[in-house]
Amino acid sequence: KATVSVLNWSFPSHQTMPDAAAEQLVKRLEENDKDVLAYLLKGQAEFKAEDYKAADATFEDGVAKCEALLKTLNMWRRKCATHLKDEEEQKAAVEKRAAEEAAAVAALGSVPPAGDELTAKEVEEARKPEEAPKPAGVRMDWFQTAGNVTVTFYIKIGQQIAGSTDHGKVAIKEDSVDVSITLKDGSEYTHTVAPLYGKIDLAQSTHVVKPMKVEITLVKASAGENWEKLEGRATADVFPDKAAAYPTSSKKGKDWTRCEIEEEEEKPEGNEALNKLFQDIYGKADDDTKRAMMKSFQESNGTVLSTNWGEVGAKKVEGQPPKGMEEKKWGA
Repeated sequence: KATVSVLNWSFPSHQTMPDAAAEQLVKRLEENDKDVLAYLLKGQAEFKAEDYKAADATFEDGVAKCEALLKTLNMWRRKCATHLKDEEEQKAAVEKRAAEEAAAVAALGSVPPAGDELTAKEVEEARKPEEAPKPAGVRMDWFQTAGNVTVTFYIKIGQQIAGSTDHGKVAIKEDSVDVSITLKDGSEYTHTVAPLYGKIDLAQSTHVVKPMKVEITLVKASAGENWEKLEGRATADVFPDKAAAYPTSSKKGKDWTRCEIEEEEEKPEGNEALNKLFQDIYGKADDDTKRAMMKSFQESNGTVLSTNWGEVGAKKVEGQPPKGMEEKKWGA
């Protein structure tokens, strides 16, 4: 994969920009607001973090304050506009659905009529006060290996507290993780992952707080266990303790999960089957038979295949075209 160099930092193009490189870009723009390269790299990093609004603002500042790379900056602005349009359409669809559901709840009154699509529980949920929106400066992502689950909270460029690791607090528990991050603008981001999908080794699990991210490493209690999701306890049938029992008339049960199923080999047909037959004959033949097959096939232009060296070895093999066809020399 391609490698990208930013200032004194090099990293694969498919990975997020290192924290130190991002901090240097912010500092460079504070020192020189006409640094077009810093605008381009900062905008690309925000675009990669899916913060299209911030990326578009960065490219717009670059276009307004710099004369170089205008074509490139405007190209990135068009990319941002496409993603922002998609986000607006999705937001409008969600708002429309929420308005329709609210209208349905209002029409139901205190008790929903029987048979209605909305249940009493859904009505109760709709009446709960809305939670305060979380700051938009943090994005969460996670992945897993055979032994670990890594949860990362990425902090938006410009929102990090430079040189400080006190802005992030993490509490790892047996079945949950609590995260609290204080951003540069004074707002606080909190997130709780509960319950965790699988069991973890609490003593071995760790976390690291950096200016641009908070990374949590959860060590699986059972190495090799696959987490289908981060939250939500695994059901009992996801990891069965014993193999499924199949109906049988035998007094002694048989574990059918240990039986190997032999797949029937696909048999060739037509010309493919004929070619395979000739290959098998040639592969098992002695040297005289192989010479007879090669000589007869080549001299007859593919119309004769003989295995008798005594018959074809002393004379040229003439072509024998199929009935109704005429043999012609190449180029005639």
